[in-house]
Amino acid sequence: MLKYSLLFALSLLGAPAVGALQIFWGSDPVRPGEAALLVGDGFGERPKIELTRLNDDSGSAPASLQHTGTGVSVEPLQASDQSVKFIIPAEFKEGVYAVRIAQGGDAVIGLLNAPTFYWAQGDQGVRAAPGGWIRVFGRCIGLAPASAALLLTSVSDKTSRRLGAVSSSPWEARFEVPADMKPGAYDLHLHSGAGDGTAWTPAGRLEIQAPEHWPDRQFNVRDFGATGAGSADDTQAVLAAVKAAGNTGGGVVYFPRGRYQLTQALVLPRFVTLRGERRDWVNLLWPDLEQPPTALIQGSNHFALEDLTLYASRYTHLIAGDLQTTPAGEPGHVRIQRVTVRADNYRGHLKPEQVDQRFRESLKLSTGGGDTLRLGGENLVITDNDLYGSGRALYLFKPKGAYVANNHFYNGRWGWYCLSGVNGLIFEDNQITGADLMSTGGGINNLGGTPYSQNVFFARNKLSLMHGWDREAMTSDAGGGLYYGPVKDVKANAFAFAVEPTGKRDRAGGWKGAGVFILGGKGMGQFARVGRFVGDSLYLDRPWKVNPDENSILTVTPMQQNYLFVDNEFTDASVALQYYGTSVNHMAFGNRSSRTGGFYNSGRWYHHYQPSWYCQFLDNEILEGNVYRGGANESQFSGEAFLGTLGLQRPPNTAPLALAAVHRRNHLYSNAHLQITGGGNRATPGTRDVILENNLVENADVGLQIDAGVVGLLEHGNVFNQVKEPIKAPPGGMLRVQNGPLPDAYREPGVEKGK
Repeated sequence: MLKYSLLFALSLLGAPAVGALQIFWGSDPVRPGEAALLVGDGFGERPKIELTRLNDDSGSAPASLQHTGTGVSVEPLQASDQSVKFIIPAEFKEGVYAVRIAQGGDAVIGLLNAPTFYWAQGDQGVRAAPGGWIRVFGRCIGLAPASAALLLTSVSDKTSRRLGAVSSSPWEARFEVPADMKPGAYDLHLHSGAGDGTAWTPAGRLEIQAPEHWPDRQFNVRDFGATGAGSADDTQAVLAAVKAAGNTGGGVVYFPRGRYQLTQALVLPRFVTLRGERRDWVNLLWPDLEQPPTALIQGSNHFALEDLTLYASRYTHLIAGDLQTTPAGEPGHVRIQRVTVRADNYRGHLKPEQVDQRFRESLKLSTGGGDTLRLGGENLVITDNDLYGSGRALYLFKPKGAYVANNHFYNGRWGWYCLSGVNGLIFEDNQITGADLMSTGGGINNLGGTPYSQNVFFARNKLSLMHGWDREAMTSDAGGGLYYGPVKDVKANAFAFAVEPTGKRDRAGGWKGAGVFILGGKGMGQFARVGRFVGDSLYLDRPWKVNPDENSILTVTPMQQNYLFVDNEFTDASVALQYYGTSVNHMAFGNRSSRTGGFYNSGRWYHHYQPSWYCQFLDNEILEGNVYRGGANESQFSGEAFLGTLGLQRPPNTAPLALAAVHRRNHLYSNAHLQITGGGNRATPGTRDVILENNLVENADVGLQIDAGVVGLLEHGNVFNQVKEPIKAPPGGMLRVQNGPLPDAYREPGVEKGK
């Protein structure tokens, strides 16, 4: 449960800089007495830092940030040109802090603990309807359960309307749209309830629009000759009802109580809904089909299933919609609600050779077989279902503004779940269970050539019993990239490659929206997105704050950003949560792991140099840390879980691959440890700038393990209880902030004892 009295929704809002100094990112939420990390440019080794707590008065509109000269000076820790850490004074009250950093005659001001906006989503997906809802996601979104405020300003007439949150937390806020809200485009600004008028944060643009009209004329399958007896073939009657609905532009094909045997696929026209009288009263059932169709229920877009139970014992995919644009239009606008599925290709008295044949056939579809639910596109609604199938439970391709809640998904034989190329997904209160001894896990990825995946709220889900293949309960995945190396012809928003790219510019799926990262050199710590190519130049979606130079090293790789993992439970898997390669601005909060390999982020070589930046792990728990055949890709026969950051360095790269991670207030109960790995050495560190703070490690052999490839690690307030070796680390690279003297082996060179 979130403890709102202790945890504020806290974030960094960059303000216009004065002079050369720039802030790229700040670590929040952060409380008084805790360490903060800023990444930027031009800080120097001894910057002057002033901290001011803002008054809690949002005012009526956003205001400009001003330097008042009344801040409290704080001591910089581990300062460099690109980063600085410091402790929020313990006597401060929780809230929003203005941070002023000065070096020489230059200064920059930013905010810690104001909202950092990721995305907004409405009850209509990428839109909201009058009388509907808007949910806003990010970091430090709400101070208390209903403290956030949303200001909507009409793009057309500039009038504004302020909404109070129905509910809010550090990671999201929900607002009800008034029924009399005028349709149109609105610019959004968000306030968490902490800070003054300068703490309003821009929160994108959203369209208010009436819901799309779906015809509701009813076509009762009994009126077309269906018996509902289960023994008779009702295929033609049901197809006739579906056709009649389609011919009138859509409608509801209605199934009264009964069992309806079908021997063909149901192909649904646009705006057709299949609806049962009640899910436990209505069965649609298929016998074994010698040559199963591509899907037993197939739509293009704009179709729905409600209140039904489906049975099948020989099928390819069960329910499928279009994944790409077709003559029928863009994919999406599909609702699957209150549907039960029991589909098993291995049901009954099969001979071993039949089982083997069916399994091999399924692997031609994917590494996890056919899909129980296979959808793509905008505005997908999948709620209150119970879906048991033979292969992959769920495959969503390029979902945009999707809502998946209160479902139970069962992964089948080598089955997994696959969320590819996401752009806005609420995935909450679901269960994902391995239903077979060979079931594996799944995750969010850039498979299928998608150049980016972003904006995922993954909350209060339960994932368990994943024993096959790699066994990863949740992984972010997809290797490869377009370019690594120096650049030339640099402009504020464009550059040219200085060496030949390793990837193909004209690959299927393209590169628009992929991540462009300055790994090392001038401008390190900045990222942008691929906009377009013009001749030899790559144009970005935004200008750099600090341009790279001829010595900077950049990588262009599929982007994964803005994932929020909140209050999930992971049991019996090789790893609970891993960021395997590119991962930016991810937050893991309040998650629990038992009998898994734990939680970690990793920058690495994954067929290309992929960075892991700005990832935080707060208030997570590892309850049972013993691992059997666990770790990434099931790499560990027997060992213990860990919570950590890995920057797996690989020549010829010398720049950090993992940058700016925070691990705070996590509790490792038994046989688990904290681990920070760089994979290189002090000259070529793989990991840079990590805060390990106020974690509790108990009943373990090692508390904290660090290698020589880590620099800029701040260890503060951690407790090791019944741990044989609290800290296992080479000299240097780490600063311990504590009372009393520091052991020389753990003191960074030049740092006085007791600091």
